[in-house]
Amino acid sequence: MSLVALTRPTPTADRLTDLDALLPGLTARFAATADAHDRDSSFPFENFAALHEAGLLALTAPVDLGGPGADLPTALKVIRAVARGEPATALVLVMQYLFLGSLDGRAGWPAHLKALVADEAIRNGGLINALRVEPELGTPARGGLPATVARRTPDGWRLSGRKIYSTGCPALTWFVVWARTDEPEPRVGGWLVHRDTPGWRIEETWDHTGLRASGSHDVIFEDAPVPLDRALSPQPPGGPPQIDPRFAVWSSVLTSAIYDSVARAARDWFVTWLTERKPANLGASLSTLPSRSWSAPSTPFSCRTAFCWTPRQRGGCRSPKRRWSSTSSPRTPSPRWRRPSPRPATPACRATTPFSATIATCSAAASTRRRPTSS
Repeated sequence: MSLVALTRPTPTADRLTDLDALLPGLTARFAATADAHDRDSSFPFENFAALHEAGLLALTAPVDLGGPGADLPTALKVIRAVARGEPATALVLVMQYLFLGSLDGRAGWPAHLKALVADEAIRNGGLINALRVEPELGTPARGGLPATVARRTPDGWRLSGRKIYSTGCPALTWFVVWARTDEPEPRVGGWLVHRDTPGWRIEETWDHTGLRASGSHDVIFEDAPVPLDRALSPQPPGGPPQIDPRFAVWSSVLTSAIYDSVARAARDWFVTWLTERKPANLGASLSTLPSRSWSAPSTPFSCRTAFCWTPRQRGGCRSPKRRWSSTSSPRTPSPRWRRPSPRPATPACRATTPFSATIATCSAAASTRRRPTSS
């Protein structure tokens, strides 16, 4: 099954006004098949068909390109709901939202390519992601030349190389392939490749313990032809990064939301199990036992802490700071130190890092092992 053949009405603001009514149904629908996709390591094509039907695949496409132009809080709400049902679907959707949401600020992208990618997402549910990681290089974030080569030809480019961790590749319409030119002084950058291009294939290597439905297989390009204008302004190595600051902020927030939502979903499952599990020799649910009743309440606080760990946006949550006296040891708190009262999470406090979100997951697991303090 492919999303390319799907054609749906253009999403409008009117169709997106009642997300609170729409999203719970999608969460339940995705959760119902998540186990099967995880066991089989199969890609959830039907989830993306449902998201496209709901007008959510192009949610962050810019308004001037015909999209809804949803802001970060709206995108966050959708990602949280999807991740609670099936996190691999949410990961692919995060990549989609990042690209579409930052199209306006993407350096090196001609206006006609921005319009092409946005229109494909709006009309046909076209997905996009970057293919950057390679077996030898790893992530290019640490520098180095990619082994994937774009060779100049009279009518364009020919692309050859292998990419790993190509999340969503079974359903992607567009690949933004990180490569270098074959020039004496090579340039590096992205090449925009459509899935209908000949000369590429998927090698199904993704067989990990988690996120098995993300389709993060290897993609191999073998002299794949790319039109001349789809080289996204490659630059000499070591040049200034061409990343929109908005992309970096959205990436931290939306990626962390996946971890946070998984922790919350796990907590909900655990509470349901404690409530519904009624051993015959007890005659009541496990939640009535003192040794179980203390386990769950701390988990919501742990999850909430993940979204208040690092940001200080618009007066949001702040980590308490210790005050030191000039005469005390650098490692000894002053006797005058007093921990400030905790401040509740606010809608303004939403930016996180993947690390802080991971803490939420660990806290959720740890809280089930913590023992109550004797009075």
